Amino acid sequence: MPELPEVETVRRDLHRLLRGQWVKNVSVNKEKMVRGSTSLFKRNLRGLLVQGVKRRGKLLIFSMTDDKSLLVHMKMTGQMIYQSKQTLVGGGHGQPRVKRDELPNKYTHVVIVFGDGARLFFNDMRQFGYMRLVNAKQLEQVVKRFGVEPLSKAFTPDKLRRLVRGRKTSLKNVLLDQRGVAGLGNIYVDELCFLAGVRPMRRADKVTDREIVKLHKAAINVLKRAIAARGTTFNSYRDGLGGEGKFVRMLKVYGRSGKLCVRCKTILKRVKIGGRGTVYCPVCQK
Repeated sequence: MPELPEVETVRRDLHRLLRGQWVKNVSVNKEKMVRGSTSLFKRNLRGLLVQGVKRRGKLLIFSMTDDKSLLVHMKMTGQMIYQSKQTLVGGGHGQPRVKRDELPNKYTHVVIVFGDGARLFFNDMRQFGYMRLVNAKQLEQVVKRFGVEPLSKAFTPDKLRRLVRGRKTSLKNVLLDQRGVAGLGNIYVDELCFLAGVRPMRRADKVTDREIVKLHKAAINVLKRAIAARGTTFNSYRDGLGGEGKFVRMLKVYGRSGKLCVRCKTILKRVKIGGRGTVYCPVCQK
């Protein structure tokens, strides 16, 4: 699933490309991908102007005119692909790879056409993602469900300390809870726990104050480096050429079960926490 760095990379690209564009037409090929009435979604979206693209956790928020917002969640396998005469830019899940002459494809469920002829494709192989058009009041209710943004000033060691206090579940489960910290997922929780030297299966309320400071610092470090590298699962399609987000080359534990730890050369172990595969170093992490 695209996590905060991947969604943020998509947001930045689409904000640059779509700001100031107006919606000429909308087609929906799979109604389940749109929440609410499909006919109202298409009718109300037509004619609106894109004022900018924001993000809350893993949710993309297209700020539109007429006090409306287009919400897009890519979930497990969603892709957002922008195509104009000169540009082909996409992001989200890495499969299937997309070429210019293959759009729309069998996984394309929503197509938005803009005034200059450019198109935005919402693809989703497993169809878990969604689009939803909301007004200002509805947007407020949606945003309220998310926890603190880990790259915001509100995310402090004290805030993290309060989130783990009294929690008898694993540290990883706390960090994955979007109501506490918005945007973290399996990849970056494993990575930040390694960087902080803390085992993700540790009971959250047993994590020390010193470890909280390390976890806070590690979260910011990992996310900033991942965004700079355009993410881990991200694919950028420009002029038909695809490329992986470069952070995949920097992963220390995620996806490396059975391989040697980059620090101590111990074999990395894999366990399941809350049904999620989790990789850690039994020596470097306590």
